[in-house]
Amino acid sequence: MQHYIVQPHNGGAPETLVIFLHGFASGGEETAETIRRELAPRLPSAKFICPDASLSENGCRSWFQVGDMLDGPDGAKAAARAAAAAPAINAYIDGVLKAENMPASRVVIAGFSQGASMAFYAALQREAPVRGLFCLSGGGLDRIENPASKPPVLLAAGEYETGNYSGMPQVESALQKLKTLGFTAGDYCVRGQEHALNRETLAAFTFFSGVLDKIAPLQRPVKRPPPPRL
Repeated sequence: MQHYIVQPHNGGAPETLVIFLHGFASGGEETAETIRRELAPRLPSAKFICPDASLSENGCRSWFQVGDMLDGPDGAKAAARAAAAAPAINAYIDGVLKAENMPASRVVIAGFSQGASMAFYAALQREAPVRGLFCLSGGGLDRIENPASKPPVLLAAGEYETGNYSGMPQVESALQKLKTLGFTAGDYCVRGQEHALNRETLAAFTFFSGVLDKIAPLQRPVKRPPPPRL
């Protein structure tokens, strides 16, 4: 699976790895450029990896089949198809973690729109919980059953997203389900925004990063002074 990388803005070794899945009809390169411009400077120690979905529908990249839902989104169909596609996505994630020599405890899985649905069902099928799961404007998230792990989750959507599929009504429904299942989960309404991946909506991820530092702080190596010369 082809992917695009945004190295840590501070030029150092990454403290956190973020695998970010794009929305329908977008791509890894476009998502990486938006992250490089609007998010990476705010989280200078994070490395971002943005893969391309391998499925093509009408010339558009897609994580799972959605052609029959474009005119009428269906949460049940989206959930079932994302869950079915999750093992292949998790195989890709496993390969990235091995190549990056990064433990799951330092990895955040994230996504926007269809990519948020895909990230959600992939992350929750993983036996070893990742550090966090960020879903921006995903659909079908309240259909989760029997998750394999329960990482901290933030569900976000634009204030002006319409309908119950990917807007705040979906966020609230999914949040209730996650809390019933025992998750540490929260929601974030992006004021003044519609369905978009931009500086304003990515601010929700910056907020989530701060929350994770309190929920699951990274275990950074202790810097010890050099021994005195004798």
